Amino acid sequence: MKPQKSCLSISCKLVLFSFVFLTLILVSCINQQPKLATDIRSTDVSIPIEVSFSTGIANFTNNLKSIPESQPTFIYAYSWKDRAVYTGEFAAIKHKFDLNFLSGQIEFSQSTDFIFRNNKEAMLLCSDERKLVLLNIDNQDYKIISYDTLIQSNTYPLSFWNFPMVSAKELYFSIAYSGIIIKDIGSIVDYFSRKSGLSFRIDQGNFRSELVGEFPLAYQKGLFYNDFYSKFVKFPDESIANSFSCDDSIYLYHQTKKSTYFMGSKNAAPFKPYPLTELRNGNYKRQYTVEEPRYLQLIYDPFTDLVYRVYKHKSDYLVDGKVINDRDIPWSLLVSTTDFSTIEEYEFRDGKYSPIGMMPTADGLFILKFEQNNEKEIKGSLFRIPKP
Repeated sequence: MKPQKSCLSISCKLVLFSFVFLTLILVSCINQQPKLATDIRSTDVSIPIEVSFSTGIANFTNNLKSIPESQPTFIYAYSWKDRAVYTGEFAAIKHKFDLNFLSGQIEFSQSTDFIFRNNKEAMLLCSDERKLVLLNIDNQDYKIISYDTLIQSNTYPLSFWNFPMVSAKELYFSIAYSGIIIKDIGSIVDYFSRKSGLSFRIDQGNFRSELVGEFPLAYQKGLFYNDFYSKFVKFPDESIANSFSCDDSIYLYHQTKKSTYFMGSKNAAPFKPYPLTELRNGNYKRQYTVEEPRYLQLIYDPFTDLVYRVYKHKSDYLVDGKVINDRDIPWSLLVSTTDFSTIEEYEFRDGKYSPIGMMPTADGLFILKFEQNNEKEIKGSLFRIPKP
């Protein structure tokens, strides 16, 4: 006759099982928590500005760019008010390239943006005028291309810090459509059922344009997030990644193939659609932009072969009765390999670093600091980010 197991023995095993189970859950939760920015080794950087300018240090920090893969890193900042572009390296910004010779040809405004293709060739996009200026820096030679005969008159190519034009074998632009007033679900479906961007090829004096990309399905079905613009990024195989502010996915286009990959925050909050009753309420628009989460930037790092995505967390609009300061809104840097199989997340919560104005360098990812209290230098840090 087999001996009977005691109730005490069974009870102990149940307690042990529960302890192990809860421990596994706790470890899993800990592993799922984002790391902090302080977990990444950083080196402070100050970039002297050794040329005169008139628009203030904010012009440099908001428009600071680099030529990908350049070594040492070639950096520049475009000022539409100064009608000039300022160039240099991390050692210093030392040169000013005056664009006044274009004054009679284009209108300098906030809707113009400047991109270097290499250290001799550049492009100036004039969104309002639907013009693209091709520039040779050495001899100030230029060619102005009008979109009037290339694309429909209601289509406006755009380029700004959050969605800059991309220079690959073809140029890629985010676009805006005029003539569609967002007022109801029908107009939302009409707008977002169109293509999200424009590709433009320049081949031996011939120009070819094509509307490319698609808005996320939620956008196409009539959900409005006050987000009109796609972000394009080029990968080494000439594939183009497309992302949107209120969508967790990355859309990769390679030739005729489209692939979709998840690249979202571990702590992502649901995206709240913008109420159509508040379309004309500017105060609510500001509140919505602060409170609701969204993805800001998508960046490819050619030095580490990593992809970065910036996620702005959901936030309170009022803190102690006052509108929250931009620097106090938490954000995360998402890091992934180019196959998007693994995603690491680093949270920035100390208000020290800006979620805009970052660029890859051979020495690490440069991220601007919020505090820029010296008009003659740009402050930031270099972060060395390990592969996930």
